[in-house]
Amino acid sequence: MFLAKASSEANPEILSAIGRVVIESSRLEYELALIVSHLIDSTDEKVGWIVTAGASVKTLSPLLLSLYEYRVKDEGKIEHLKKLLSKCQKLSNYRNVYVHSAWISHHPLDSALQQKATKKLKNGFNAKVEFVPASDINKLADEISEIIEKIWTVFLEWMEQNRTTA
Repeated sequence: MFLAKASSEANPEILSAIGRVVIESSRLEYELALIVSHLIDSTDEKVGWIVTAGASVKTLSPLLLSLYEYRVKDEGKIEHLKKLLSKCQKLSNYRNVYVHSAWISHHPLDSALQQKATKKLKNGFNAKVEFVPASDINKLADEISEIIEKIWTVFLEWMEQNRTTA
């Protein structure tokens, strides 16, 4: 096992990249909650926010899918959304690894040593130490942003069709 002191002086590129991941992840949760609120179809917007308050991507994804399946009867569209939401959950898992890791400053300046140890009932103890460049972390933030746009495209298409059939 590699032993090193985690640093609060990690290089600015790493800190900025992790910050982007945190912000995009929060935006993902917010946007999923907003879409769930609309799909509930309540005349009182607050009902949707009560239902989704404090919910994670892991909780919001199946809720959004269930509501979408109820509203949309097209299997192709449902399957497309299911794939997008599955990707959301994977991205959220990657986010958790980055956010909950210890970071050790390292050269080159655009990378840091990431140390993450977990113990779970399913897999037991696991420790991982690797060098991670800021570009990898920024890529995750970009992927989260892209998936938000793709999910909004699906939802806005449903809204447009719903408006024309109503």
